[in-house]
Amino acid sequence: MRVVSPRGAAASSRRARGILPFSLHRALETVAATLIVLGAAYLRFHRLGKPCLWLDEILNYDITAAAPSRPWYSWLVGFERENGPLYYATQWLALPLESRELAARLAPALIGVATVILIGLTARRLAGPLTGLVAILLAASSPLHVYYSREGRTYSLLMLFATTMVFAIARDGRSRTRLLSLAAFGAALTAASSFPLLVSLFIAAIVALFVFKRSRRGSISGVAIAGFAIVAVIVIYGRFDQIEASQYFEPMSASWFVRIANALTMTGLEHSKLERYALLPLSLAIAGAVRLYRVRLDAFVFVISLSVGVIVVSAVSLQLLGHWLSIRYISPALPAILILTAIGTGEVGRIISDGLSGLGRIISLAGATLAVMALLAAIVSRGVHASERESYTKADWRAVARIIWEQARGDQPVLCSNEWTRVSLTFYLNELPARVLTPRTVRSVEEAASLVIPARAAWLVEGGFESTPVSRWMSNFVPVATIRSSVETVEVRFYPDRASLVLKGLPRREIDAMVTEFTHARNRRLDFSAGEEKFLLSGFAGSERAQGDDFDFRWIEGTVARIALPIDVPRTAVVRMSFKPFSYSGGPGQAFQLVVNDVALDWRAMLDEWNDYDITVPQALWKPGINEVVIRLGRATRPSDVLPGSSDGRPLSASIDSLQILGPSR
Repeated sequence: MRVVSPRGAAASSRRARGILPFSLHRALETVAATLIVLGAAYLRFHRLGKPCLWLDEILNYDITAAAPSRPWYSWLVGFERENGPLYYATQWLALPLESRELAARLAPALIGVATVILIGLTARRLAGPLTGLVAILLAASSPLHVYYSREGRTYSLLMLFATTMVFAIARDGRSRTRLLSLAAFGAALTAASSFPLLVSLFIAAIVALFVFKRSRRGSISGVAIAGFAIVAVIVIYGRFDQIEASQYFEPMSASWFVRIANALTMTGLEHSKLERYALLPLSLAIAGAVRLYRVRLDAFVFVISLSVGVIVVSAVSLQLLGHWLSIRYISPALPAILILTAIGTGEVGRIISDGLSGLGRIISLAGATLAVMALLAAIVSRGVHASERESYTKADWRAVARIIWEQARGDQPVLCSNEWTRVSLTFYLNELPARVLTPRTVRSVEEAASLVIPARAAWLVEGGFESTPVSRWMSNFVPVATIRSSVETVEVRFYPDRASLVLKGLPRREIDAMVTEFTHARNRRLDFSAGEEKFLLSGFAGSERAQGDDFDFRWIEGTVARIALPIDVPRTAVVRMSFKPFSYSGGPGQAFQLVVNDVALDWRAMLDEWNDYDITVPQALWKPGINEVVIRLGRATRPSDVLPGSSDGRPLSASIDSLQILGPSR
């Protein structure tokens, strides 16, 4: 895997034919490359439509779906300023697919596989067939490349154009100038106003112009035309003046470059702690750059421009624009880095082979081969592991939408903590039949209160990555579900309290489960022991057991306690409750009243000791499903106020031991 010039590559092939027949050598190379490409396709297509789309993918999909209704010239000047029309054209071809996730990601996955092949061909031209195989293997398992090949965004296409630019410099003759021009212009039509990307690629094209001029290996007119075309595209729909400083801006620091180093080697996500094994491919890339400098200066200058140059210019551009760093902004540097890593791997093999040459040709070749295989195993195994895991780290917005759709009533507002959450939730709610209110974003606590207080019940969805006054306000209410991923957490909450959730927000299946449990497993009886909290809405203390007693009970705190009673079929029934009032010497008596679904029954006096009380509830007061039963009491007293030595400051009214439905409730 020795790095050579094109002539040297031919000589290397001739030496290889001295070991194996030429036809067999090419056949083995083809078979190996095919197997690696199949593996690359597996990593990019396996369960491609399974993870939910997230914000940028959803926005891009909606724009693509609406593109046919836009004026025809939008395909030339762009639909919006974030992505160019060429990207939307590739995505539009997959829209007929039934799965929206697959439709958004099919083109990037296909383009990703094509990029893997082109990276291999480029490395092969620069450094021979074995280095080409190493480059295909590194590209196939690159976590960053796999991640953006599985995402419905522009970056897979941009990496293809960046690879094409390196491939152009590796070619001989005037055709490379035309190919470079085409790739640069295609990148401009793809990236639109992704300014760091455009500036980086534009500078790389200018560097290539001077390289070509100095080497006198081709006309510079094509590169000049491409440069002017890029500037024209920026002027037409780039609109620099619309860029605003981001509130998430992070000043340039060492963590920037640690995240970049991790992403270009070991992960497609952003980690601020340097991965230990990231140093291995980075060291190989440096070795590859040194080797390329020695044998192909023009290629070295251009590859460095499309690797280090893209990273540096992107970082400086982001700093000047006051924009946050995201790894995707430097993704076009990845193909050049992978090619350098492949060349560096070959250089390590060459050094080891030369060092063992005194032991014989077979031993030196075997030693170099084992060393290269060990290096590749360390890099590729970790890359495959990350690639198989990281694409599934997006939040499951379909599950969030299903929770809201099943539990929210048609008159209950659905409020979101930010636009990210609203767009994602609405996209997946639209897959379901219309039965809930359209989610809306609230931008202040005052706005949220003005919506939920009149409605008396609402659903709150909190997502995204920042803490705001609205998200902190939402965190005060009843958690219903938490959808977690390694990069995002979505909280679904209910306003105002748990009692309202049980009475107004439970899905049918949970209501049926409560009815079955209360009717059959509990024989229509509550013992107020631990584990019955789902039926106790408010007003009850924790379960206790007095010394010497063989039953559990709970104190009622205050003068109102609420219970959710699940009833299968409404019938006239007797509600039997066992009470003991909180009493003390000289204290007044206690009385209670039962309220069933807002209908109050007569007050009853309590005895001072444990006693059963039977209350007949007519059929007309019951309803199938969850019934709200309220126990009202006449007084509540703090023991610390009336009992010497007591420190119990709870307002206690009575303790309750059991509640049972008697009679024909079925």
